[in-house]
Amino acid sequence: MPTTRVKDAGFLQQNIEKLILGAGVLVLLAAFGLFVFGNPFSIEVGGKSFADAGEAVGVLKSKDSQLEGGLSNTSPLPDTPIPAFLDNYEAMIKQSVVSPGPIPRLVRSGLNWEAMYPNVPEPPRYAMVYPPAPQDIKHKFGTDVLDAEFNPTMVDQFRELMNKPNAGRGGEPFDISMFIAAGDFDIWEWVNRLKGEQDTTTPKDNRIPIGIWAKRFGIAGVVLLREEWDDQSGVWTNRQIVKPLPGQKRVTPLDPAPTNPAEALVNVELLRQAQADIARPELPWLTDTNGTFIQASPPGGEDLLGTGLGFDEFGIGGKEALGRAEQQIVDYEEKIRELEERRRLRDEKERGRERPDRPDRPAPRPRPGGGGFDEGPGFDGGPQPNQNPERSDPIQREIDSLQKKIEDLRPKAEKEREDRVKKQEELRLQEEARRAREEALRAREGALPGFGDEFGAGLGFDGVQVEKGAKVRVWAADPTMMPGKTYRYKLLVAVINPLYAVPRLESEQLAENKARAAILPSEEEIDKMEWIGPVTVEPTARFFFTSGSETRAKVDIYRRHNGLLTKQSFDVAPGDPMGGTVTIKDKQNVNPPVDVDMGLGSVLIDITRRRDLAGNSVLTMIYQDQAGNLYERSQALDANNPDRRVLDREISEGPKWELRPEIDKTQQQFQDGFGGPGFGPGGFNEF
Repeated sequence: MPTTRVKDAGFLQQNIEKLILGAGVLVLLAAFGLFVFGNPFSIEVGGKSFADAGEAVGVLKSKDSQLEGGLSNTSPLPDTPIPAFLDNYEAMIKQSVVSPGPIPRLVRSGLNWEAMYPNVPEPPRYAMVYPPAPQDIKHKFGTDVLDAEFNPTMVDQFRELMNKPNAGRGGEPFDISMFIAAGDFDIWEWVNRLKGEQDTTTPKDNRIPIGIWAKRFGIAGVVLLREEWDDQSGVWTNRQIVKPLPGQKRVTPLDPAPTNPAEALVNVELLRQAQADIARPELPWLTDTNGTFIQASPPGGEDLLGTGLGFDEFGIGGKEALGRAEQQIVDYEEKIRELEERRRLRDEKERGRERPDRPDRPAPRPRPGGGGFDEGPGFDGGPQPNQNPERSDPIQREIDSLQKKIEDLRPKAEKEREDRVKKQEELRLQEEARRAREEALRAREGALPGFGDEFGAGLGFDGVQVEKGAKVRVWAADPTMMPGKTYRYKLLVAVINPLYAVPRLESEQLAENKARAAILPSEEEIDKMEWIGPVTVEPTARFFFTSGSETRAKVDIYRRHNGLLTKQSFDVAPGDPMGGTVTIKDKQNVNPPVDVDMGLGSVLIDITRRRDLAGNSVLTMIYQDQAGNLYERSQALDANNPDRRVLDREISEGPKWELRPEIDKTQQQFQDGFGGPGFGPGGFNEF
């Protein structure tokens, strides 16, 4: 058997590269020969190869004829019916709205809105409506004396507001400066804005439904917007809403409010039930050294009863449901109670002066001509000989007069009562019909409208009756004024926010109004209002450099104590403090002497001579105030200062009580306290 020899293996190893190269050359020669001698442009059609393209044309034409024949023999597509969507939609629109049937309870998670209605639309975004600004605004401003005994529940708050922590600690009265503004709030204009009567730009779908705003209709607060004059910069600064009077009920946009829906509704109802107190807050009681006591009065007079917003099942409130004669009797009876209460307070105060444990309160001064006491301005003198003391009492005379009027009105009031009972039965039937309509509308729209004249001319909704053209008198006061400061004001009415705590609102609007219980007029409307003022509060003390020399100066210092101006002259030399404590006696010997601090807190630095504009040499004092600032005062200018003459005139003639009701000179009684001007045309719930 042949075998490979060792020498043969050496031959392969030595020539392997040549062998591989030769094999590659042979492969290339074979490919070249196939390309040259073969046909690279052959065509394959239907599984057959053709060397010539002309040979394939016939086969292609045959295939084309077969395709056309197959297409011509196909059947047409069948017709597909399309539902009448438009007709079905119009038919559904014409169907009447029916209440849904019972909704099955979901076992695990209770009722779920998204589960029952997966495509719930986004809640609407309503156009916010803002209240109008008050009109026909009047104001008062002045200094007076707060009676600490007649304001027992408020005196501590007055001390805090006025920054007088020790004022009236022993029950003695103390001085106050106060600004009071009053105006007419057009409640009917507010209704029209809510209804969108004059709004032509807001789509109806974006207006707040009456079923929402009617439940939040009412005044939330009456406020004063204040600015303070800055002497250094010469501009008005520190714009703010004045703090409320002690005991004043109100809510402003700055006040926190409940966000829980149940608490929010309670909050709204409390506001609606206190409309009269909110619109016309109680003003403080005032007094003076003669024992006169009277309640502060807003400008234009005050109606102690007022009307306010009444809420009852017929949409008319309390007294307004009565006839004219019945209303007058109610008014007269209420005034009699007011008079009796004033007489009781007056008698208690007079007895308090005679108490042995109050040596600082002397007995009242007898009037010349017999018994009785000086009651101060607004009251007649004591009884004369052979005169009935009870009949001489001006309060008793007023009570007797009112009782006589009541008796004269009783026959007419009885007839009105019979008519009213009949009318109330008619209203009850109308109310039942109205509620039936509201239930139907609630089921359809989720609203609670109640337009119409069911209760007379005007608009009735959600238990409220508002007469066309109705206005309500409102007022507010500022006792926080600081001595020497200058202020200006705007009187504004905050209303209950018509979107306050509404559960279904667009998310951003819901967050904005969830805790905002009240809104003010728009910024644009507030800016258009005219400022009231400026008014300047008198400083704690005023002084004038009236005479002197280059070594000494005479200064007259004026300071108010218990409502009365006090004047004291002091001689001071350079280095001396200006003023000091003096004892002041009552000119009429009614009250004991009191110590009054007449100090200025300033020190006289020097007295020199300066040349005025005319070239005359005038005495000039240089003094330093409590803050370390240096000032100059000219003796010539101070001696002829017109303000000084005004102060001296007040000391000789007595103060004019600006904050009190005006006195009817013919009857010597306060006009506004009993039978004074009313609140203007219209009002809430007038039927």
